[in-house]
Amino acid sequence: MSNRSSDSVRSGIQLRGRTVGACFSLLGGGQAVELTCVPLSIGRSFASQVYLDDEQVSRKHATIHIEAGRVFIEDNDSRNGVWVNGRRVRGSAQVRAGEAILLGQTVLWIVGSGVPEGNQCR
Repeated sequence: MSNRSSDSVRSGIQLRGRTVGACFSLLGGGQAVELTCVPLSIGRSFASQVYLDDEQVSRKHATIHIEAGRVFIEDNDSRNGVWVNGRRVRGSAQVRAGEAILLGQTVLWIVGSGVPEGNQCR
């Protein structure tokens, strides 16, 4: 699969997830999910912490995690892949504030300045 054109994507769709105070947020579909509860599962499954209503998104599409105050996204062997700024992610990749994340036809963004190390959901 080659570089994806931004003309073929929607700018975020229905996004649901847990919201708790954080220094980083995941934006999409006019909503924000703050990233103090990581790892954060993203997919079309209602069991995902962030649910994306997008037929091109796998049920367990991706996971966001934080290491040493940096945000990473991991492709969970999804059918259509994870793209960051037009480049396909193989395994996991760091995502910086302002970079576009493409999952199916959904565009998400990371915004913020940092998260304390070790924030985990219980």
